[in-house]
Amino acid sequence: MANKLTIGGLGEWLELPRELRAAADPVIKRYAEDARADVKAAYPRISGALQDGVVFVETPSNDPAITTYTVKSTAPHAAPYEWGSQVHGMRAHPTFLPITNRARHAATAAVIEIVRAAGFRVTGDTD
Repeated sequence: MANKLTIGGLGEWLELPRELRAAADPVIKRYAEDARADVKAAYPRISGALQDGVVFVETPSNDPAITTYTVKSTAPHAAPYEWGSQVHGMRAHPTFLPITNRARHAATAAVIEIVRAAGFRVTGDTD
């Protein structure tokens, strides 16, 4: 299952009207913010480091209609928690990736609907 949206390619996405790209931006932002909240809520609260390490980063580009939203975990023990650790005898607790993948797919579907509603054709892997 590929995580890509093809609207003929990135060039075509950039050629879409700025207003259309700008309309998709708050939708994408909402899914990213929701994913951050869902990950934080799903992590156990022991010391709070796992929950506190989940951050939302907004990176504007030179084009005001394009912004990148990133959810990441800065907690040093997030990877062993997610993937497990034989060294520490810790089992895996897949949390971050399943939640953020669901959010990415939902955001992609929402953007596809915005683009289609504007009369554009969307092709490629949309799963």
